[in-house]
Amino acid sequence: MGYKPHKIEMKRGRRRGKRPEPAQYLCERCGKPTVLPFIPRGTAPILCKGCLRKKKKREEQEARAAANLQARREREAAAQAMA
Repeated sequence: MGYKPHKIEMKRGRRRGKRPEPAQYLCERCGKPTVLPFIPRGTAPILCKGCLRKKKKREEQEARAAANLQARREREAAAQAMA
């Protein structure tokens, strides 16, 4: 019967072991050229390494700030409940 590609492989249009050639794109934030080892789907912005690092750092800071705010609110609620 032969090799039958997996559904995901068929969806992406390639067989196992064959990767797309790296292609050059422009970063959507700074405009610098960047090479991606995959074909973008268009669902996320194309970012260079520097902009991607900045984005991840900002997201981590926002997550920490949200967690700290929630913890502070919980402490304040617990203190009010004890009073």
